[in-house]
Amino acid sequence: MKKLIYLGLCLGLAALTSCGDDDANGPQITISSPGDGDTFMVNDTMTLSFQVTDDVDVATLGVEAAGLLTVTFDGLDGDADINVPVTEFLPTGPNAGDFTIIVSATDNEGNASSESVDITIQ
Repeated sequence: MKKLIYLGLCLGLAALTSCGDDDANGPQITISSPGDGDTFMVNDTMTLSFQVTDDVDVATLGVEAAGLLTVTFDGLDGDADINVPVTEFLPTGPNAGDFTIIVSATDNEGNASSESVDITIQ
């Protein structure tokens, strides 16, 4: 009987330690379009394409473009593969210039990461 209790304690302890994998890394973000340093003309259509993956699950996702565009997706449960034609935020006239597009994500463990590309609008 003592052997069974000991075996049960050992199996329980092994289960607890194997379930305790700490996720210390944020989601992996890859921006495939636009490329860093790309130039667009005013009123052009720009396609924003990016992929977000995580070893557990992506929980939130945000896109910001130099204060011109902010989009947040909450309650995600998995990876995200986004491909969006963007025309609404491309500025016209005196607002043309250099801008940074930032894609950020957080996983279910609270680990965050971000990637960015710089673009020019003429």
